[in-house]
Amino acid sequence: MNRFTYRGKADGNWVYGSYFRYIPYTPYPTENPTKEDYKHIIIKESFSDWGMPRSLQGVDIDPNTVGQCTGLKDCKGNYIFEGDYVIESFGHTGTYRVDFFEHDCKFYYTNLNDEDYNWEMLSTADQDGLDVHEGVSTDLQIVGNKYDNPEIEEHYFEWLEKLDGQTE
Repeated sequence: MNRFTYRGKADGNWVYGSYFRYIPYTPYPTENPTKEDYKHIIIKESFSDWGMPRSLQGVDIDPNTVGQCTGLKDCKGNYIFEGDYVIESFGHTGTYRVDFFEHDCKFYYTNLNDEDYNWEMLSTADQDGLDVHEGVSTDLQIVGNKYDNPEIEEHYFEWLEKLDGQTE
């Protein structure tokens, strides 16, 4: 898996691959397609036997769940995606949400208990304050995401008390 891998939910399950958005018909020249006219799919390799041709499969996904891989792994070896919630694995100084900002094509993370929502850049290279070595962050651990676990952000402080002691 690499930084250009995406994920999205189809029938309640995560699908991983390349993201593609398209209009399944040719619009009239005077027509302005709306957001609802687009289909969103994840393209992935399909199954085949040894030596047999293998095709690509497009899976319809919920466009609200699309997230790009950051290229970083957490302390347990899981890839971190846009929309994930992460904590510092060495202590509960905060829960962070990972987001992608198109204006500068970079991933950032913000501390959910910071009232100002100050954003810091998430990088695959070693950086001050975040221990990253060869694409693995020994400081961060994924604890959920904003699609499967919206309660983390909605009830942050209650959730943090329940989590205490469960991260080891």
